[in-house]
Amino acid sequence: MYLLTILTTLSTTVIATVIALPYAVALPRPTFTNITYSGSACPENGLTFTLGNLTATSNSTSSAPLTFTLSNFLPSFGSFGSSLRMCNAVTFITVDKGWRVRVNEKGTTAKGEAQLPGNATMYFRDTWMFAEPPFEQSIGMLDVPGPLGGAFSQLVTPVEGNGRGVEGGCEGGETELDVEFQARAVNDTYGDDAEGVVGERGVDTAWSLTTDVEVLKC
Repeated sequence: MYLLTILTTLSTTVIATVIALPYAVALPRPTFTNITYSGSACPENGLTFTLGNLTATSNSTSSAPLTFTLSNFLPSFGSFGSSLRMCNAVTFITVDKGWRVRVNEKGTTAKGEAQLPGNATMYFRDTWMFAEPPFEQSIGMLDVPGPLGGAFSQLVTPVEGNGRGVEGGCEGGETELDVEFQARAVNDTYGDDAEGVVGERGVDTAWSLTTDVEVLKC
């Protein structure tokens, strides 16, 4: 009976150790450096950039939220009944050799405050690409009809380009990541009396765009 108890205890300990191992392995954290940006949605000092904590999902995969905050992403109607806000950003990602980075596999969440009349539509588009072969693009698109008022948050899923996320190589060292964000407001009944404007006074024009960065074993 005593021997059986010892064996049962040892067996339980081994099983518990095996289950815990995938989440105890130290996974490499990517670094993002030398970010540059330009565009009407991100004027000078108009972009902030954060990478959240890595969460391990196995001994060979982890992910972290990557967020761009653009100070002037919310468009307003121009004299032609439409307006475009755009931001182009370039950054360099470094990860350990033998690992690769995947970006935008699940899409990008657009979040901010919106004021949109019922006779207008907001069009969102985001494009992600590593500047190395095969130069694939992950392109998300979303059309949102008005009216909108107040807080807005919605996932922009990849529907064009390769229709999924983009992956870097396994060689280690720096890899250039090119990103473009667009938001356009269009008055669908241009020429008629407008029901309102986008970005009324007092509305915060800053929006955040958040996607997942995954680190995968090669």
